[in-house]
Amino acid sequence: GHARRAGLLARRRRRAGGAPPAEARREWEAASALAAAGIPGPVPVALGERVRGGLEESVYASEELRGFVQIEALVPARIRAAASDPARVRERRGLALAVAELARRLHAAGFAHRDLYLTHVLVSEARLAEAAVGGPPLAVEDLRLIDLQRVFRPHALAGRWRVKDLAALAHST
Repeated sequence: GHARRAGLLARRRRRAGGAPPAEARREWEAASALAAAGIPGPVPVALGERVRGGLEESVYASEELRGFVQIEALVPARIRAAASDPARVRERRGLALAVAELARRLHAAGFAHRDLYLTHVLVSEARLAEAAVGGPPLAVEDLRLIDLQRVFRPHALAGRWRVKDLAALAHST
């Protein structure tokens, strides 16, 4: 999905008085805010909204994430089998450190993702391969955080949201 084509989110919902922005707008705003905070994600390129007869339609498109793969997709085939292969051990350690730094930056900037699973973290396949054979270690910039429509800056209970994000991440590993 996300790693192979341009990101696209389209939602339709009934608009009630004072309703929050549509999911497409929330994702656009979150991607922009995260980029400003130095947290890599999809680059927003288009947002469209229309309200007709009380039905809101919105669409968000991001730059294509060519060459990136969901970390979750790597776990069964490559990561779990890492114990006897030094390149795979480096790969697993590099991924763990980069994802931990991504979560640290996200939370230090005051954000909570609310869906922080490995399926929502992409890694550059080229950088992963390079790091696995002794190249420079993976960095946060080699990752992309996606599915941002639930990202927010909690004003209260921020610690609770950090714990929930880390629990989701741990569960998906």
